[in-house]
Amino acid sequence: MARVRARLRRGRAEQTPNLRLADLEMDVVTRKARRGGQYLELTAREFELLEYLLRHEEQVVSREMLARDVWKETARATPLDNAMDVHINRLRRKWMSLSTAN
Repeated sequence: MARVRARLRRGRAEQTPNLRLADLEMDVVTRKARRGGQYLELTAREFELLEYLLRHEEQVVSREMLARDVWKETARATPLDNAMDVHINRLRRKWMSLSTAN
């Protein structure tokens, strides 16, 4: 039991509950994101996408990475590219709407 508890503690330490980039704050436990103090209304997929991008902020994120890690698709298909574009554009619009509101 002690080994199991130690493993669980280590796993939690690797998963940062709060992510931050500039004025964007994300709480992965409550699944809420704020920018400049205002909450972003995100769908579940938008939240997962934004979390993934924040966790990989120092890396180039490819469509293959997004398909595998966010969409959980192992076989790439062209229709998924369109879905990715739609979700990324929605995130951009939500991001920009908050920047113009401030």
